[in-house]
Amino acid sequence: MKYPEAQITTDYWYNKRGWLDSLESQYTIVAPKIFQQKLSYDSVGRIVKQESKNGGQGSWLVQGYEYDGVDRLQKWSRLGVGDTVLYEYDKVGNRTLSARIDGQDVRTYQYGAPTSGPNRLEWSRQEQGGVTTRTDYGYNLNGSIVERKVTDPMAIPLPTLLSEDHFGYSYRELNWKYQNGNPWENNHWDWRYRYNAQGEREQKRLYHGPLPDSIVGQPYPWVQYLLGGSKEQLAVWHGQQMSGPFCDTAWRRNVFLYPTEYLTNGIGWNGVHEDLTPIITKPDGSKEYRISDHLASLRASLTPGISTKYYDYDPWGNVLGGGTVARRGFNENEKDRENGLFSLGVRKYEEGRFLSIDPLFEKEAEISPYVYAGNAPLNYVDPDGMQRKETNNPQGYRGMQTAVDKPGATFPNPSLSSDQWSKIMASAEKVAFMTGMNTGQILDLWFNGSVASSASETLQDLTGKTLEEAQKILEGAGFKDQGTTEGGYKKWYHPDGSRVQIRPDGEIVRTGPKVEPAGGGTKYRPRIGPDGKKIPQDAPHNTGETVTK
Repeated sequence: MKYPEAQITTDYWYNKRGWLDSLESQYTIVAPKIFQQKLSYDSVGRIVKQESKNGGQGSWLVQGYEYDGVDRLQKWSRLGVGDTVLYEYDKVGNRTLSARIDGQDVRTYQYGAPTSGPNRLEWSRQEQGGVTTRTDYGYNLNGSIVERKVTDPMAIPLPTLLSEDHFGYSYRELNWKYQNGNPWENNHWDWRYRYNAQGEREQKRLYHGPLPDSIVGQPYPWVQYLLGGSKEQLAVWHGQQMSGPFCDTAWRRNVFLYPTEYLTNGIGWNGVHEDLTPIITKPDGSKEYRISDHLASLRASLTPGISTKYYDYDPWGNVLGGGTVARRGFNENEKDRENGLFSLGVRKYEEGRFLSIDPLFEKEAEISPYVYAGNAPLNYVDPDGMQRKETNNPQGYRGMQTAVDKPGATFPNPSLSSDQWSKIMASAEKVAFMTGMNTGQILDLWFNGSVASSASETLQDLTGKTLEEAQKILEGAGFKDQGTTEGGYKKWYHPDGSRVQIRPDGEIVRTGPKVEPAGGGTKYRPRIGPDGKKIPQDAPHNTGETVTK
């Protein structure tokens, strides 16, 4: 895509499977880099590493991701900073544990009660920096959270209430009311929300505050959204509600509205129209140019001659480093500052979980209806709260705005219709089942004539992992446990011909499928290093990749 006025271009590169390999945004004249991103995948298409760098960083930010056997995010790490967080889930995806390995932030979750249901979060407990808090939840009959109370369970003699939130819902189960504080006392906050016929929010306003709107300097804020036919925001107006003699001699209540943003919407990859905003025009004529990553999350915003801001996120949408939160940031969705929740279409979202059930939960009945993006937030998005979408889906790649393929990206073919792709994918899945290969490898063979990389090459570095951790990673990458030899070698084989052995001393030996030497002769299995590159046959045997005992 190209922004002529700001003279900014963003280039995208794809691997042979048509997945985003990297992107780069820069000015076209002096060519300083604004934002760069590189993605690495395992053999089944899951993002295992993200490298990013913006104009304000001296080095690359490297984030690593590991998954369990059903593709749920199990471990997130931020290299060079020391952040490593582990996640655990129950059988249907409800998160039961979130813990930093240094013990600085540990959260546990309890689900189900005789009067509710197995997927409703009853309470959570957080231990952070020596402070312990507990949050209890209450629900309506439709399974939406209507009450959230935070207490200090360690207080003596009884737990102390720290804060309370209350939520109200319409007959369509849209959140139309949010109250902070005791609603039966006058010193609470009360926000109201209004939606259009398609379930998209078109207004929010402060309905009640601790102080009345008749006090000078205490107006009640309004936000009005002008929406298009595809539910996209076209303009945003802010307002101030006031009453009293300083705004009307008759003591009438008035709302004074004024424009703050005019949004130029983008077109998603392959012509899919979505609520993406690469350009925002301010009332004074200045323009804000927005650079997004593969999830459509805002990574850089530039107003030439005025300001440049950068953003980095953890997997669930929290801004890293305590930075400023943009109005539209994670997944290009709006975060409400009054309650800290994201507004994702028909549902509210907090870290890793929705406050109400998925209206289309029957489509994925095996997953809890409260889970966000199948607990794989790097590989899926759910921008409207209705159904998760693959980030590498050729029919709707949310992060790409009017992207142009680079040479070599022969798959997927944008000219194919959705119905044609459905038939191709169904056939690929059948062939994959019969051959033991995965769907991505079958598509590689059909469209490119060869499989791009073997499982041994795309397998993440196992150095420093325990044997149990290595086994989970291998199983998640499609390797099958073949037992232990008499000499104590543990073996894992992959359907594509890749093999991994762990010696008794912990050294890992990984080999790829058999290949024929360049000059002909007997086929052999090339050794693979922990970086995924083939090792010359005459190189030293030990690669330095070992597991801990």
